[in-house]
Amino acid sequence: MVLRHPLNGRLALYGFNGGTCRVLSKEATVTAEELDSYELDATEDSSVQEHWRSLLPFVTSSEFTIKWEWTPGDLVLWDNRCTMHCATG
Repeated sequence: MVLRHPLNGRLALYGFNGGTCRVLSKEATVTAEELDSYELDATEDSSVQEHWRSLLPFVTSSEFTIKWEWTPGDLVLWDNRCTMHCATG
C-alpha cells in the first residue's frame, strides 16, 4: 500500500485500483490457489474495500486535491507513482 518514490524518497499510497485484489502485511504469503482465485475468478478480498473506505476521505481531502479548470493551451503533468486522478464532468 505504501511506495517510496524512487526520486524524492517520499512515501505515497499505491495500488488502489481495479487490479488490487488483497491487502497483505509484509510477512504474509499468498498460495498459488489464492492467486488463481484472484486472477482467474476476479475475486477480491474484503481487506481491499475495508482499507479503501478508511483511507478515501483522507486522500481526497482538500489538502491533497486539485480541480483543474482547463483553458486553451494548458498542459497538466502528474506522476502516476504518487498521484490518484480521475476524470470528471
